[in-house]
Amino acid sequence: MIISKEDYLNNLLDSFCKYEEKLNILSNKAYPSDTVKKFIENDLKMIITEFKEIAHKDLNNNKDYFSEKTIIANYIWEQEALQKIAKAVANTDFKSHPLEIMNVFRDLIKDIEKKDFEILTIPREEMNFSFNEIWFKLKIFLEKELNMNDFTVDRKFIRLTFPKNHKNNLLMSGIFFHEIGHYLVEENNLADKIFQNIDFSSDDFLSLKKCIYVYNGNQLGQVELINIFKGSYLTNWIKELLSDILAVYTVGPAFIFSMFNLVINSTSVNDFYNDNLRNIHSLSHPSFSFRFELILKALKELEIYNELPKLLKDKIKSYQNAYANSNNQQPNRSGDIRINNIYYRIQESKFLFQKLEKIISDLIPDMLAESKQLLGESNIINKDKLNQAEKLAEQRIKEVIPPNELNNIAADPIAIINSGWYAKLLYKNSLKKRVGKIDGKNGDYDLNLLINDLMKYSLRTSRIQRRWQG
Repeated sequence: MIISKEDYLNNLLDSFCKYEEKLNILSNKAYPSDTVKKFIENDLKMIITEFKEIAHKDLNNNKDYFSEKTIIANYIWEQEALQKIAKAVANTDFKSHPLEIMNVFRDLIKDIEKKDFEILTIPREEMNFSFNEIWFKLKIFLEKELNMNDFTVDRKFIRLTFPKNHKNNLLMSGIFFHEIGHYLVEENNLADKIFQNIDFSSDDFLSLKKCIYVYNGNQLGQVELINIFKGSYLTNWIKELLSDILAVYTVGPAFIFSMFNLVINSTSVNDFYNDNLRNIHSLSHPSFSFRFELILKALKELEIYNELPKLLKDKIKSYQNAYANSNNQQPNRSGDIRINNIYYRIQESKFLFQKLEKIISDLIPDMLAESKQLLGESNIINKDKLNQAEKLAEQRIKEVIPPNELNNIAADPIAIINSGWYAKLLYKNSLKKRVGKIDGKNGDYDLNLLINDLMKYSLRTSRIQRRWQG
């Protein structure tokens, strides 16, 4: 052996002790929620104390091999599960977070899951949104594998990251609903469930063998083919498409407008002038044009697309056409993937992506049905919410009045979020005339600021109104 068991365990113990020091620092910080402090001082410290005892016991047992508990503790440490939790807590900015939209997320998830949870908000410099759970699966694993049953916090911890510059940009909040979609897909194993609905004996699926090279003469049968595409492409694409569907089903057109706004933010001037929007398939994502087709299908399936004002429908069609006519060329890449310690090379090609699109297309009815069932009828956008959004935009935002209510009844939060886009796209000129300081010198910046301020106030006050109105 290159290093001794003693050296390895001493190094592991050193890492555990440094982590413990970090927890001591974190436990001395002030938190708005007692749950976070309790989680650090009781649960995380209990885990690292247990890990230290396991390693120390192995260090003194004079055996040449590691105990099963040490192997488990080391595995968790190598996966950086504990380190990621501490990093999330350390980077959380409890004073700077998108409070108003977070309340919408809380209400949505609580209604679906019926459980309490904590949200750790992490602003970032880069244009990145994410929403994922970082604790509960580890807790269950520790209870099962190491018999650790004395945890004091029985709730999920969700890490929410967002671009610092867009903290108060509710016009971009549709992107969050896509990320919440990822969270719901992951927590409910929805992608795996959909993947199992593939006809693995079909000619389309079996023809994928043509795109795979097997090293060292290893076998490539149906089982291997299933494992390859479960670990890449198909499962990844299903996750993205389900997240798109869930976003459309919850927030409707606001997701589409937010998403394309994000695209514009990340498109270079060169690509803009050359109609070169990024529209390629990859290991993790289907092409944007393929995603857009499904997004429109989901919107139409809810029977709300035809209810949209003509200008909004024209805007959505222009987005669709922009991708359909993109000059962006699909590269023919190849890459290795390891499944069960066997390497395979996948050669990307037009043939591969056509077959993947066909396989995925056959799953769309299942994806739509499962998404509806997961959300429940009350959390799915409908004609009434969009009609309310249109009225809020016309009767209130257009008049520079917060869209928190209609006829003295608290407005629906999803209607409020959509009303911002309705106002921006339908009444831009009216608002500019009505508010003198919006003179266009700053582009749409002042207009966006005004609409966002009205929406923020409305999400906050309408929530209070709904409580006392029952």
